[in-house]
Amino acid sequence: MKRLLLTLAVAGALWSAACSGNGIVNPPPPVGKYSKASLNGQYAFVTNGESFTGGLSATPLARTGSFTADGLGNITTGVEDVNAAGMVSPALQITGGSYTVNADGRGTLTLQLGQNSIDFGIVLTSTSDGLMIDETSNSAQSSTGSGNFIKQSAGSFQVSGITGPYVFDFAGLDGSGNSESFIGEFTANNGAASAGFFDDNDNSASSRRTTGPRAQDSSMTTTTAPLAAGPLWGPLHRIHFRLRL
Repeated sequence: MKRLLLTLAVAGALWSAACSGNGIVNPPPPVGKYSKASLNGQYAFVTNGESFTGGLSATPLARTGSFTADGLGNITTGVEDVNAAGMVSPALQITGGSYTVNADGRGTLTLQLGQNSIDFGIVLTSTSDGLMIDETSNSAQSSTGSGNFIKQSAGSFQVSGITGPYVFDFAGLDGSGNSESFIGEFTANNGAASAGFFDDNDNSASSRRTTGPRAQDSSMTTTTAPLAAGPLWGPLHRIHFRLRL
């Protein structure tokens, strides 16, 4: 009988402790191998989502670019290209920013573009890459989206290094706001893209198209590759891809 009473008393004490403090149990602190030093160097990134300029009206939004982290929590430089419903803003300078990294790889990233900033939640999957979500909400812009970032090779980028066959896969909207996606292949050779092909699915209407050769312009980190194609964001005869290497 005494043993039963003791057991009931212990159970009651545990129940009381569990219910104290409004039943809120604080999670343990994150553990892992990551820190601010894990994000160090130049990283390419891409996100796809939507921006909100007023009320609940949403505009398709895509970003691609690169940023440089110093391993101490600061973003020192970078550049991004933005496509908002077909309105392209290329080579926007990232003038600074900051980031945090918890031990488990989760953190935050803020990129400063002049007087404006964009905010991301990030998680490192290794010291070379990670995932990111757009969490921007300020007086200048509200946007959402998701994507990833990957560490770039050190040194300058040359168009002569972009050689061989490449496959590509894109998804978005056409000029009428219908879903469109395509996947294909082309071969690059010292600034020119030789003939290839891609399969296009525009609002469930499928077709196969070919790409034609054309010389390309170059810069340190960006090249534009016009390919013979069908409509994307309107009745175009060529699609212009901006590549971040």
